[in-house]
Amino acid sequence: MTNQDKPIHTEGSDPGGTTSEILASSSFREMRAVFIGAILIVLAVNIAMILYLPKSTTNLGYWIIGKKWQMLLRLPAPIDWLILGDSSGNQGLMPKILEERLGGRSVNLCTIADMTVLNDAWMLDTYLKSKGTLRAVLVVHVYDVWNRDFDARMMARIPMAIEGVRQLKPPVRLTPYKILRGFLDRYLPLYYQHETVASLIKFPLSHPQHELLWEEDGFMSAVAAKPSAVEGDARNHLTFVRETQFRLSESNRTALEYLADAAERHSFDLFIANSPLYEGLIRDAAFVRYYSDMERAIGRVIAGRRNVHYILRAPMTFAKEQLQNADHVTRSAAVEYTTRVVAEIEASQQQGSR
Repeated sequence: MTNQDKPIHTEGSDPGGTTSEILASSSFREMRAVFIGAILIVLAVNIAMILYLPKSTTNLGYWIIGKKWQMLLRLPAPIDWLILGDSSGNQGLMPKILEERLGGRSVNLCTIADMTVLNDAWMLDTYLKSKGTLRAVLVVHVYDVWNRDFDARMMARIPMAIEGVRQLKPPVRLTPYKILRGFLDRYLPLYYQHETVASLIKFPLSHPQHELLWEEDGFMSAVAAKPSAVEGDARNHLTFVRETQFRLSESNRTALEYLADAAERHSFDLFIANSPLYEGLIRDAAFVRYYSDMERAIGRVIAGRRNVHYILRAPMTFAKEQLQNADHVTRSAAVEYTTRVVAEIEASQQQGSR
């Protein structure tokens, strides 16, 4: 065998003639393909969830926010009564009764407590920009909303671009981190809504289930009371008021001032009502103290505003057999609560006409 016939063993080769460089190159290409493929799959699923979750999320609170905002954005014409607030109003205020007693058309756009009063202001701002006129705004909140700071993540639940939300009035002061968190919560549901996504993957043919009955005017009614759940929720509320000193959060103060200013600027009446409550709560001294501090703080902000009326300062209470938790009423109790709210609105209007 001549030297030319002998295999040449270069660095990185083995005596069998197979070079490790070729193996490494092939292995790298395969790993890169797998890595890119995995990223593409994740991106595809994430995009699918962005499109799918707003309509099919298993999170009832998120569903309510999206549904009510879509109602607002799709209103075909101006209305007379705009009902805003949290879930206590969502289940407590019946537009049909307002329309029967006060006339005009009304819609219930109440969402959930974590959206705070800032969401009420943003909904009103959106309505005024597109429709421009209305008779009155009715805002209903449970007592423990007024101390809450706005969570930037909730911006992601509003069905418009994050930048569009940031342009709503009144503006909210957010750090770059909070803005980023709101953006990621909207556009990375695989991470920030992983429990919902996992449920949908596990039960792909199921649909969001809840026991509330949706009505076209935005009211959501509950038929069955849950006395044991009311008692458990009440204990949590009592623990909260014993451990917390009331303060009106800055974002809620700003939102309330915006609502009051808008009422004067656009010549409509603003009615602020406290939510229905479990009767057992007001028997507790610590709860009464906290509630009174809240009521006085709201009263100070709206003092001297002719177009602003604070009704149901003393809460309307219900037995546990009429509730689902400490502030969510059943349908029959909602009839009573709405009737009482209407009566106080009528009394306020009569007093103002004197």
